[in-house]
Amino acid sequence: MRAHLRRFALSLVVLGTLATAAAAQTHPALKDAKLPPLLPIALLADGDPETRSNFQISPNGKTIAWLQRIAGRRQIHIRPTDGGDPIVVRVSRDVGSYHWTADSQHMTVSIDPVPGSENEQILIVDVQAPTAVPRNVTPWPGTRNWVLSPRDMQDAIYLGSNRRDRRYFDLYKLALTADAEPQLMVENPGTVSSWYFDPAGTMIARMTRPNDAGRRAFERCEASGACSRLFDLELEDSVSVLGSAGGEPVVWALSNRGRDKTALVRLDLKTGTETEIHADPHVDISTVRLSADLRRALFAVSWPDRQRVHFFDAALEADLKPLLSDTGDVVNVVSSDQSQRWLVVTVSGPLKPTRTLLLDRQRGQRALLSVSPWEAWRETLSETQPATLQARDGRTIPLYVTLPRGAQAKRLPTVMFIHGGPWVRDFGTLDTRVQFLANRGYAVVQVNYRGSSGYGRAHLWSAVGEFGRKMSDDIDDAAQWAVAQGIADPDRIAIMGGSYGGYATMVGMTRTPRLYAAGVSFVGPSDLPALMDLMPPYWEPYRWHRFLGKPGDPEARARMWEVSPLRLADKVERPMLIIHGANDPRVRRDQSERFAGALRSFGKPVELHVFADEGHGLNRPANRARYYAMVETFLARHLGGRASPPPGSGVTSGADNDGRPTTNDSRRQAPADGER
Repeated sequence: MRAHLRRFALSLVVLGTLATAAAAQTHPALKDAKLPPLLPIALLADGDPETRSNFQISPNGKTIAWLQRIAGRRQIHIRPTDGGDPIVVRVSRDVGSYHWTADSQHMTVSIDPVPGSENEQILIVDVQAPTAVPRNVTPWPGTRNWVLSPRDMQDAIYLGSNRRDRRYFDLYKLALTADAEPQLMVENPGTVSSWYFDPAGTMIARMTRPNDAGRRAFERCEASGACSRLFDLELEDSVSVLGSAGGEPVVWALSNRGRDKTALVRLDLKTGTETEIHADPHVDISTVRLSADLRRALFAVSWPDRQRVHFFDAALEADLKPLLSDTGDVVNVVSSDQSQRWLVVTVSGPLKPTRTLLLDRQRGQRALLSVSPWEAWRETLSETQPATLQARDGRTIPLYVTLPRGAQAKRLPTVMFIHGGPWVRDFGTLDTRVQFLANRGYAVVQVNYRGSSGYGRAHLWSAVGEFGRKMSDDIDDAAQWAVAQGIADPDRIAIMGGSYGGYATMVGMTRTPRLYAAGVSFVGPSDLPALMDLMPPYWEPYRWHRFLGKPGDPEARARMWEVSPLRLADKVERPMLIIHGANDPRVRRDQSERFAGALRSFGKPVELHVFADEGHGLNRPANRARYYAMVETFLARHLGGRASPPPGSGVTSGADNDGRPTTNDSRRQAPADGER
């Protein structure tokens, strides 16, 4: 493994040396800066064939599996846990995800037949015959399918599918025999959002979809299959069942019922009452690890600014704490066998790329499974620090700031890097996208604006009705904060993001057009009414309705259009780079195409790039390389940071010879050899 890293690092150093020779930062704050070597685009493309990821141990602890690229596709590799030669499970497409079944003899594999469409199909792999062609048990075009494998259900799995009605998921049972077909078990009447099972596979509870008033019911289910209401939940309430031990009428759950912050609780299925086990006064509990028998909590994780782990199990604490050597280190248990003798653990830090370890707790031994290829570039990394600001209405807004290594924190070109969702959050961990931007010479500001999750119900729901309003105020205030702190050059601030972050970018470029020198939008919506009209049929739109209004309500629709960037395209004053995946089912490609078309009609500077074989993200290494080449070239031109020569992928500059913006539509580009 170390030999591979040295070879990979050497190849990247050569690329980086060539890139550095061609890169010339022009911003005054960077001219005398001692910036580290330029990170090669190949590192960002995530196509290294030797990199191993997503390790999973079989429930019986005998076999370990991981993903590794072959001819550009992620494929499953398996070997005995205690060592041996790997065997490749050949799948005709890129593996999206995979999971062991409870019998340790099979795996379920998720593939997307139309790249980016998110209509996953499920394959079954017999681990005893790993070189045989996996069997597709949901070969239903245009359907979305998922897997549930209860811990002790050895002979079958459950499948969720919207085959019958694209709006709702029915529940199927699939026997783990050679020729078995999925059998319809529960037909969704259109009111069920999710089901919960005990380890043996018996349904113990279910959650209904919200009614017109936004109210849901948590229902207790009997062994007979009959379910009855236990308690109601408002749309702002959240209860997520984590697991239950067989025969116990109590389940582990994450809940914010009656509180602002989500806590770990024990939920009584007879009375509906909760007993709080652990809470963080500042933020939500985000992750909990349970014991193999599901009777005990082992640890709970929260993120006030850095990861905070609260251990309930002293033995596990003794195993994991020695791995955390520096402030800000992050530990994550990603897999274990049922006995929890074997643990797959990842460890990273603000300046430490991820290492994946195999812990044999019985023998007290550790083995290194993989090291991120970023380890070879560790000395180039820039540190991310937490901060807060007071928004203009007094709300406290958490954020993270990354300053480029080798540059003084004084009037730097700056990128406001806006997360999607919007109800997710940034964590301030080692983010390769942020490192890419910092390496090019930019200060990077990540804003957990109101509407971000993880900070409690008040912070999230204070964003109701505030798309393009107070949510964007928070981002603008963060940009002004960076200027006031002396970090940002007020004339060289870009705004950049994907999904909601793409929308926020478009809003920033239309609403405060002189605050931002450039904007980069990836899969961002520009027309909110159209976004609501064309949501995937299986999405539950109720939270969207609360935040934006119902698309059938004329007043709500007018309010959405009021903050739609497409309506304000004539206000844009600075250049924009707009990128989209043609198969995106969440935000249709025309959201970017129509906005770019409107900008062109007003004579605004814009580059539009559409990837024909991607959706709401970029999965193919060749496309990722093209994307980062576009971004660095665009930002260097308008902010004055560094850029490497674009890879030999046919990517154009985005402008005609006469300087007019052009469309670089990937439908005219042939896929790279060996990739899906």
